[in-house]
Amino acid sequence: MRETFYAWGHWEKRFSAKKKRDEWHFVDMTADGPGRYFYAADGAHPAADHRATSVMAWWKRPAIFMPSAASRILLEVTDVRVERLQDISDADARAEGARECDPVSGREVLLAGPSQRGSFVLHYRDLWERINGPGSWAANPWVWVVEFRREASP
Repeated sequence: MRETFYAWGHWEKRFSAKKKRDEWHFVDMTADGPGRYFYAADGAHPAADHRATSVMAWWKRPAIFMPSAASRILLEVTDVRVERLQDISDADARAEGARECDPVSGREVLLAGPSQRGSFVLHYRDLWERINGPGSWAANPWVWVVEFRREASP
């Protein structure tokens, strides 16, 4: 799993034959220096001095550039399938982070007992429309369902 992180290193210019010009490239020296990465999600990060690009320092790096050695969460894909959006089950909606909603009012159910169970799908529908726009739930598109399990960290 990739995430925004801080790496110890410096920037250097390299010639790109494809683009026929010099480009800046980050040289990650974390393994040779401090030996550990810091993660933006943890809130605490090392002080960084970014006044000069070639200085060895801690640099904030986007998740797309995270090396596998820096990953602290490993996921194993266990199933992939295609289904219609509205075919989502309550269990799958809950796994997506939806909260339980009352089927009549559509409001979140707080401290619901077994006799007054609500629907996770209702909340998931609302989340879907907030992200993808009005009418996106009614369109009932085909979606990829990717199931995974978390492996032990290295």
